[in-house]
Amino acid sequence: MLSKNMKNALSLFEGLKAPESDLEKLLVPLFKEQASWHDLKGFLEHPTEDPGRFLQEIFGLTCLPEIAPGSPEGRGSVTVDLPPHPVQALEFPLDWQHKYLPERHWYRRFHDLSWIARTLQLQGYRTTDAAVYDYCRYFLDPAGIQIIGWDEHVLAVRVRVLAQYLIQRCRMVEPLPEGLAFEAIRALLIHLFVLADKRFYAPRHNHGLMQDIALAKASSLVPGLSQAAMLNQIAQDRFLSKQVQQSVDREHVHKENSPGYHFFFMKLLNRSSLDPDLGKGLRENLCQEKLNLMKSLLFFIQPDLKLAAFGDTKRFDVIAEMKDGAFRKWRKKDPEFKAICQILANTARHPDETCETDRVFRSAGYACFRTDWRFGEAASQPDGPTCIFVKSGFHTRIHKHQDDGSFQLFGLGQELLVDAGSYANDRNIAASAEGVAASSHNLLRFENEGRLRETLRARILPGWQISDEASYVVCDHEADEGTRRPNVRRLLLFLKPFDLLVVDLFEAVETGQTCVSQLVVHPALSQVEDEAPGLGISLRRQDRRGIFIRPNQVQNTHSLQPSSEIMRWRSLGYSPAKWEVVETKALDFAHTARQGMNALAYQVRILPDPDQDVSQIPAFGLSYDEGHLTVQGPSYAARIPIFARPEKPAKG
Repeated sequence: MLSKNMKNALSLFEGLKAPESDLEKLLVPLFKEQASWHDLKGFLEHPTEDPGRFLQEIFGLTCLPEIAPGSPEGRGSVTVDLPPHPVQALEFPLDWQHKYLPERHWYRRFHDLSWIARTLQLQGYRTTDAAVYDYCRYFLDPAGIQIIGWDEHVLAVRVRVLAQYLIQRCRMVEPLPEGLAFEAIRALLIHLFVLADKRFYAPRHNHGLMQDIALAKASSLVPGLSQAAMLNQIAQDRFLSKQVQQSVDREHVHKENSPGYHFFFMKLLNRSSLDPDLGKGLRENLCQEKLNLMKSLLFFIQPDLKLAAFGDTKRFDVIAEMKDGAFRKWRKKDPEFKAICQILANTARHPDETCETDRVFRSAGYACFRTDWRFGEAASQPDGPTCIFVKSGFHTRIHKHQDDGSFQLFGLGQELLVDAGSYANDRNIAASAEGVAASSHNLLRFENEGRLRETLRARILPGWQISDEASYVVCDHEADEGTRRPNVRRLLLFLKPFDLLVVDLFEAVETGQTCVSQLVVHPALSQVEDEAPGLGISLRRQDRRGIFIRPNQVQNTHSLQPSSEIMRWRSLGYSPAKWEVVETKALDFAHTARQGMNALAYQVRILPDPDQDVSQIPAFGLSYDEGHLTVQGPSYAARIPIFARPEKPAKG
C-alpha cells in the first residue's frame, strides 16, 4: 500500500506530462530533461543565465562565487556519521534505495542529508560535493521515488541542508562545479514549491509544523527568488491556522497522544517565537501558546524530571533539554515560565504547596495525580512523591498506542509500573512492534482482540474526582466493531500517598472468554516474593523497598480469584533512555469471564519501609450494584458511578 506522499510524488511526475495545477506548471522547467540555466532564470527577481551571477542573485551574496566547469566525480567512499549509530563508509556510486543500516531512524536521516556538514569537516569539499550531487540527481529521477525521500519530515530538513550547503560552498575559495550548482539549485527550488503545496502538506501534525518552519527559513535564504515573499507568507499563514490552532486542544494539550511530542511541539514554538523570519504578529501569538503548553506539560513530568512515557515518548531529562539558548531567553523574558522552572528545580525536602497537584485532561484522555511537587534528590527519599499517570482517549491516530485505560506509577524516587517507552516500541522494528500494542501496557487485554490500526476509536474520560486525600478517574474502553471484546470501564483510585486501587468491570454475554490484567514492572523490582496463598505478591528492589500487589474480590460480580494459578510472567522490552532497550517483565492476572458482570480488581501498595509486614496492610472492601462501585478502604469510603451517569466531576 502506497503512502500519501508516495502517491502525491507519483501523481506529480505524471502531472508534469500535461500540467494543469499551478504547482505543476511552475515545476515543468525544473524537471525538463535537458534543462539549463536558461530554464531557471525566470525564477529570479533579476533574471540571469550566468551560473555565478544566478547564485549571487538568488542567495543575495556580496561576492560573486567562482564556478568551475564540469560535475563532481564520486571516488572511493563517503563517510556518513549519524550518532549514535555506527559511522558508515559508503562506496560511490551511492545506492539511495539500499538500507545500508536496517534502522528506520538512520535511513530517514541518510535521506535528509543532515550528515553533510559533518562529512565536509571529515573529508573536505570534493567528496561532499559528489555526495550532494549524487543525491540531487537521484531525487529528480522518477524511477527513484520512494516513501522516505518524500516524507514530510525529510523534505523539511533537506531543503535547509541544500540551501545552507550551497551558500557555504559559494563562500569558499574552492570553485563550485557548475554541474553541482545547477542540480542543487534545481532540487532546492523543487523542495521549496513542494513544501508550499497543500498536497504535500501535513496539517495538524508535527511534520507540518516542521514544514512551515523549514519553508519560512529556506525562503529567507533565497531573497533573490521572485516567489520568496509568497512562500514565506504561505508558511506563516499555515503555521497558526493549520498547526497551532488545530494541533492543540482547548485544555492546551498537544493532540498527538504523547507527552514527548507535546514537549517537542512546545520547543518548536519557542524557537519560532524568537525567529525573525516569522512575522511579529505570529511571534506574539506563539508566546501565549507556548506558555499554555508548558503549564499543561508540567503535570506529565515525573519527580525524576522525565516525562510519563505514553505514546512514542522518549525518556529524557526535561531540565537538561531546557538549557539551550532559546529556553534561556524565554526564562529571562517570561516570569510565569521562570516560576515553572523554579517548581522543577525544587529539590527541598519540604514540598511546594502553592500549586495544585492533580489535573484531568478530559478531551485528550489524560489524568495526572501526585502527592507533591518535589524533584531531584528530595524525590528519591522513602517519603518522596507518588505519582499516577493515566491515558484513555485520543484526538488522532498519530503516535497513538493501543493503550486506553493504561497507567504508570511512580514512587520511591523511580518508576515502578511502567510503559515501554519510545525505543522499545518502534513500529518499524519487528522485534519491538508489540510495544505499540495492548500487550505492552498496564491495562486489561482480551484474547483475540484486534490490533491498533484495525480497531482504534475515539474515547473520553467519563468521570473523575479530585481531592487532597484521594483522587480517581474512570476510563472507558468501548468495544470495537468486529471484535468479541466487551465494553470495559476501569476505575483507578489513588488513596494518597501509597495506595492505588485498579478495578475493571465488564459484562460478558457468554462464558469462556479469557482476559488478562497486565502490569509492566520496572527492571529494578527484581526480587519477586509470593506471599501467603491468596494474599498477593511483593516486588522489591535490592534495598527491599518496592510494591505489594493483592487481588481484590468485588461482591455481586464474577471476580478475579486470589490464587497463585491466576498469575503468570512474561518478558518484554523497556527503554530507560534514548537508544537503550533492556529486558523487563510483565505480571498478568488471568481471568475467564462468566456470563454477567465480571470484575478484575487489585490493590497496589507502595512499600517505603523495607521491613513492612504486608499481611497487616488493610484491604479494600468492594461491591457493585446498579452501575456503581462501593469502595470501603482505609480512611476512605465512596460510592463511585462506573456505568451509571456520573455527577458533574468536582474538585474536593
